Amino acid sequence: MVDPDGLPGSWEAARTALRLTAEGTPGDPGPRVVHADEAGGLLALAHAVGPDTPEIADVTAVERAARAAPWMLATLDAVAGASSVRAAAAVLRVHHSTLQERLPHAERLLGWPLADTAGRFRLHLALALRRLHRAPPP
Repeated sequence: MVDPDGLPGSWEAARTALRLTAEGTPGDPGPRVVHADEAGGLLALAHAVGPDTPEIADVTAVERAARAAPWMLATLDAVAGASSVRAAAAVLRVHHSTLQERLPHAERLLGWPLADTAGRFRLHLALALRRLHRAPPP
């Protein structure tokens, strides 16, 4: 609960968090709800990145990968948010061996590995930046 004096700041934070949401569609997979109080440093990133910000190479790589296969964005989103390949496969409702076959293709298109924490973090950040490039600041 926010006291009345904090309402303008709470409203601003909520509008900023809204920029981090996705439509939840194959073309825009990701979280449909982002709570400002759980977004942490992503809110600071949202203040620095918008539609007029030059696109980052990792975002370009995600866009290129997305054009390569209809399953790519959902796969990348699941891999970025899951703790394991099996967990990501469960989110996608595919067998883990199917996902394991997709990952080398995705890695070639992106230009970095997804098997380690650093690669998944990089992917997660690229997906967040992709959403921020599309959403104007509040």
